[in-house]
Amino acid sequence: MRRSLKDEGLGRICIPIAEKTMKGAIKAVKEANRFADLIELRMDYLKEPGLATLLQDRQKPFIVTHRRKVEGGKSWVNEKRRVGILEEAVDLGAEFVDVEIGTERSLLQNLIVHKKETKFILSFHDFQGTPSLNTDFRRALTVI
Repeated sequence: MRRSLKDEGLGRICIPIAEKTMKGAIKAVKEANRFADLIELRMDYLKEPGLATLLQDRQKPFIVTHRRKVEGGKSWVNEKRRVGILEEAVDLGAEFVDVEIGTERSLLQNLIVHKKETKFILSFHDFQGTPSLNTDFRRALTVI
C-alpha cells in the first residue's frame, strides 16, 4: 500500500471542488473522498444553493469558502449574502471557513463571534505578487 504524504509528516492533500451544479459537486466530492485529507468547497462557483446537502454525511473535513469577485470569486452576490453562506457553513458544522480579511469588518466580526467549533482561515489574495506584512494583515489581527 502506498504511504501518504501525511504518513511522512509532509502535509496533507486538499482538493478544491469548483463545480457549477450540485450534481457535479456531489460527484466531485465523492471522487475527492478517495484521495483528499481535506475538501474545499468553492461556493462561489455553484449556480444553485445546496451547502447542507454537500456537508451531510461527509467523510473528510471541509473548508467552505465563497470568494469575493475581486479576489478570484466567480459570483457577484452582495457581501451580506456571501457572508451569509459562510454563516450557514458554521451553523452546519463545517470544520473550516475560509474568509477574506478584506471582508467588511462588522460582517467578519459577527461571523467569527458565532463560530461554534468551526476554525477560520483568514485569506488575502494579491494577484500581482507576494505581499509583505501590511496593514491588511494587522487589521485582520485586530478582528480576531
